[in-house]
Amino acid sequence: MYVMVYYFFYSARLIYLSTRPQPNPQDISVNQAEARCLQDSVSRMRIDADRLNNLINKNDNQAEELAKANILIKKEVTQELRELEHTSVELEAKVIIIS
Repeated sequence: MYVMVYYFFYSARLIYLSTRPQPNPQDISVNQAEARCLQDSVSRMRIDADRLNNLINKNDNQAEELAKANILIKKEVTQELRELEHTSVELEAKVIIIS
């Protein structure tokens, strides 16, 4: 979000610099240099914004996979505990019968 705010700021500044009247050649060269610098900054911000979006998507996907894995592990552990409980009850019944 902050990246987009800066992007719009730089875009607005670039439009302003390209549309305002140019008083003399020295100011023109300064403004052109400033405009080039702003264009480079906007390009880098676009790259950074794309990279951040990719990382956010990757993080979301990993979080979803982790949640699914946790549910699966919980089901497996629960099933194993039920089986062990059933085995324990059977063994306890055998012990009672023997004694």
